[in-house]
Amino acid sequence: LNWQSSGLQNRRLGVRFPPGLPNSQGLAPIPARGKELRPCFVYIKGKFNVSTEANTSSGFDSVKWLAAVVLIAGAVYANHFMDQMENIHGLVQAAIIIALIALALLIASTTGKGKNAVEFAKESRMEVRKVVWPTRQEAIQTTLIIVLFVVLIALFLWGVDSLLGWGVSSVMSL
Repeated sequence: LNWQSSGLQNRRLGVRFPPGLPNSQGLAPIPARGKELRPCFVYIKGKFNVSTEANTSSGFDSVKWLAAVVLIAGAVYANHFMDQMENIHGLVQAAIIIALIALALLIASTTGKGKNAVEFAKESRMEVRKVVWPTRQEAIQTTLIIVLFVVLIALFLWGVDSLLGWGVSSVMSL
């Protein structure tokens, strides 16, 4: 048995590594005009492939982030302000706050980092679909084994603590 037979292998899917690793030529990527390039390292079939992706962020992103932060702050303020008003129904208050937060998230998702976060969430959802979940019987058996092990360790630690307490009190009474 080796590590590949355990089901933990790559399965030849592209595994992304964080930028900052040296590329195959040992040189930093050359930025294109007006766009910052960042290295993207992909491990496929025992080799590192280096590609560059254009950074999609723009100068307008900071304005978008500021608008998103202002909307979130507005939602917090609206929640506080509307709590003090008695004539606003709780459902209307919740709808206003949810709308402000949703608008802030929508604006944030149009930024470069927001697009990356949305892409990551989509890829994570696809990976969760690939997970082979345990059956109910396997989950119950595993849970019972863990509970039993925790009880045994707790009893062992209680015994060691009692023994050490008895030893210390014996030495202190001398």
